[in-house]
Amino acid sequence: MPFFTVELFDGSRSAMVKAETFAEIITNSLEDMELDSSGQYSLFLEDRKTKVKDSIIEYANSTQSMVRLMIKTIQEDNAPSSRTNTTSNDPPVEIAHQSAPQNIDAFSPSHLSELLAPIRDEYKHIIDSMESGEILEFQDMRVVVIRCANYMRDVRKDVTRGFATKISTALCKKYAQTFADRIEGQHWGDGIATLRLSIMNVHQYRKNTPSKKRPRVYQDSDEEAASTEESEGGASRGQDEYGCTEYAPAIPDSETPDSQEEKRLRLAELFQNSTSPETDEVSNLMSETYATQRALMNSKQRNLNKLFKDWPYLGIASIFIAHSHKLLGKDVNAIFQESLKNKAGIIRQYLKNCPIMKKKPEQLTAISRESKDASVTFRSKLPETLIIFKLIPLYFDENSAFFKVVAKNLTTEDILDRSNGYPTLVIRGSSLYDDEAICSVVFERSSMIPCKDVLEGTIVTFMAYYVFGYSYPSGLERTLEFIQRYLFAIVPPNGSKFANKKKRNANDVPFDAKVRKLAKALAEYSSYFKT
Repeated sequence: MPFFTVELFDGSRSAMVKAETFAEIITNSLEDMELDSSGQYSLFLEDRKTKVKDSIIEYANSTQSMVRLMIKTIQEDNAPSSRTNTTSNDPPVEIAHQSAPQNIDAFSPSHLSELLAPIRDEYKHIIDSMESGEILEFQDMRVVVIRCANYMRDVRKDVTRGFATKISTALCKKYAQTFADRIEGQHWGDGIATLRLSIMNVHQYRKNTPSKKRPRVYQDSDEEAASTEESEGGASRGQDEYGCTEYAPAIPDSETPDSQEEKRLRLAELFQNSTSPETDEVSNLMSETYATQRALMNSKQRNLNKLFKDWPYLGIASIFIAHSHKLLGKDVNAIFQESLKNKAGIIRQYLKNCPIMKKKPEQLTAISRESKDASVTFRSKLPETLIIFKLIPLYFDENSAFFKVVAKNLTTEDILDRSNGYPTLVIRGSSLYDDEAICSVVFERSSMIPCKDVLEGTIVTFMAYYVFGYSYPSGLERTLEFIQRYLFAIVPPNGSKFANKKKRNANDVPFDAKVRKLAKALAEYSSYFKT
């Protein structure tokens, strides 16, 4: 069943829905966005001009990426005021039925012009590229991001994540082709979360950098929460040594064990009766019971089988990832997508040609050939990205137990019996690159989370090491630390998830020497890995 991202024309609300028919797309979208279901609606492609019909289902089933649609009422579609002869770069049409209060002047077209004025004056070629829909070079993109950060700080005096979202939304809608998320050239998303993350990284970078010291490498948060100020006076409640900001929070003062249990039972009831689990009520209840969930996960007597039975929504990949966002204090999904977009090609190119890998020609050739054949077979560039999850373990002389490819007809019981106890992405199909494979993440030979594809499975697998507090298993430590630091940007000030930790001095950086060596080589190879 295909997935769709559906967004109002004014960009104020959006929903990710699963649907088998054209009618289901509209029905599920209206429900998730809490819109009036009595009206009649039209769907358009993201160009805002092309109206779609039933054929969109066939198209969604054939494409590798999630389809993004725009929705508005038929009355608005037919109204003269909603028609325009201008291009899709014009400001979006306001939706008359939108009930939520809107601050229309919060970031208007004039504000966008004010934001871009210095770039237009000093770097006209950047504006020309954006207006032509070209993808910006690294240094040009940095100019735009830094200008956004400066504008927030110096002009608008607002460095909140919410305002960064408004700026990102305006830029990504006006210059959709320039800022869209692409992985190996393939369209993956609208780019709003990625651009916002880059802008907030600039603020965090400045905030955490002493004025007379060299900036530290790879900032790891896009939130404006005052974690730095708290750490100066001692670690905040819930901070652990591996980068988690909400590892073991206390139950809110307004809650009691009884009220938490009532909410758990309500979640169980919703899970049994709901066909659309990702609702506001579910999201709110999961957030309100987060402290209780963490206490159970951190318990030495925990039973994962019972945990998933008592808290069934944790077995849904998107909600498990949302739990990870709260645990780590950042949008791990957006960070991962940005890292793949900017770094996967660089990692692949470097590892295919570096001296260490040339000493392993047979293994390197086999991995490269399999990826190339899959790109042709599935008519996709995604294998060129996924190959890094085979190349990195080969570089470090580690096994690839991060994922396991098994026969498609293997039963759930067989998979659980064969798992090694650590979080493992199990791919039921022909290979890592099989776009029809069934993906699941297995924990402790007892529990399993289904995932829609390998990328979502990779996020769930890796986040499980943080959600459930596992150490990295022997034979995969360096691969996982590299993924941790350079694909998920988790850079803890101390602590290491290596299972066999060597004793370190208090001033030692918990950073494996071989991982550091690869990072240094990549920094010399490409500016995306530089400070």
